[in-house]
Amino acid sequence: MLSLGSGLLSLGSAIGPSARLSAGVELPRTISLPAGVGHGPQSGRSGPVVALALAARSGALLPALEALALPLPDYGRMDAFSIKNKADSDFKDRTGESSFLTRLLTGWRPPSGPRTAQASASAEDARLPESRETARLLVAPPSGGTISADAHENAIDSKPAGFAQRYAALQEDMLKDLEAAGLPRDLLAAYGAVPAGTYHRLNLATIRLPALQKNALSAVLRNRGFTVYEDAPWARVQEPSSAAEFVAASGLDHVHAAARRGFGEPPAAEGAVAGAAESVLRVFGAAMPRVDLAVLDSARASAALAVREFAPWAGAPLAFPPSEGASAALDDVLRSLAAAGRSKPAILLNPWRPADPAHEELYSRAAAALGGGAVLSSSPRHAGTLLMLAQIFGVASPGREMDILARLLAEAGDAPGAARAAFERALDAGLAPVEPGGLARWVTQLLGRTGA
Repeated sequence: MLSLGSGLLSLGSAIGPSARLSAGVELPRTISLPAGVGHGPQSGRSGPVVALALAARSGALLPALEALALPLPDYGRMDAFSIKNKADSDFKDRTGESSFLTRLLTGWRPPSGPRTAQASASAEDARLPESRETARLLVAPPSGGTISADAHENAIDSKPAGFAQRYAALQEDMLKDLEAAGLPRDLLAAYGAVPAGTYHRLNLATIRLPALQKNALSAVLRNRGFTVYEDAPWARVQEPSSAAEFVAASGLDHVHAAARRGFGEPPAAEGAVAGAAESVLRVFGAAMPRVDLAVLDSARASAALAVREFAPWAGAPLAFPPSEGASAALDDVLRSLAAAGRSKPAILLNPWRPADPAHEELYSRAAAALGGGAVLSSSPRHAGTLLMLAQIFGVASPGREMDILARLLAEAGDAPGAARAAFERALDAGLAPVEPGGLARWVTQLLGRTGA
């Protein structure tokens, strides 16, 4: 029996007491809905249910019937009016009557698409409360499959007007891209999965799905020749000792002294006044050359602030935070990396480290493909020291001279005086420090920036 409040509608004659709609999937014998739903002069809810029941004999509407069997909302603290409204909207969601925008904004995603035995086996588990948790998988197509576009759901213009249409169009484009690469949309739908992003240069896609379906879909994809990465968390790396100790021990203070002789003291603070003074200095050639550093973090995060300790003449870095919290995930890092690479920085700092060793190789490949040619750095110390050397030698973009500086710094290693050694070897290699002319020096003195 299907219970619709105080009214009863028998489904037994339509589909039988133990009807099976596809291999391994059995319809629940009874489905209970809250009182007040499906009857009454204005509701007219029995029509969709009868249609669902009659069509169920062929298995065509299994997803909608499964939606009817999912757990009910919590009505415990609602008044009668709220219960009625909530019950009506819940029924519309379950039968597909609610608008696309309503289902999108409420996160409702009823089961859809053809079923497989493996997906059907976990249908009962998917009704548990924890099934609301989502997971992400990153998948690379088998040999011959190609992801042809760069797209991500986080890049959609979030303005309300037209958001649903933009989201739907992006989803359709990504689904077509994945189908061409060998991942059918029907397979994704069977596990409640949707594309979240595609990376053409990595030939990689991110899909989002219920957490309880992650292992099952991963196994199916691997059997079909896909490479699958779980979207495991990454954590920020903290520098082991203070910046002041490192500046002194590495000999970076020697490089700072050379910069002071030519360009005076670094800006004391940020803000409108400091920015205006820096602009005046730059017009007259009295400011240190600008070298763009991109950091996969917020401009106020510890990594970005630490860089300023090592390269105090540098401006604020270009910030591309994958997360504001203490951890990020692989897809977050790749999305930020792609955005940072489009800004064409000279140096790119990633202060995040993966928990899964398999992500290291993937990130190295991603950084080479998405980093825009920037020299890659994994610590504020290294990025700040390289940035300071690049500024004093006037190396503002990726290329041969930046590669020379990066190589010399790598060869110096972590030995005491490493930064000074790299600076002196750069001089021996023919790189010349930038020196302001007479007028620039006069402007520097006029603005009170002359150092020792």
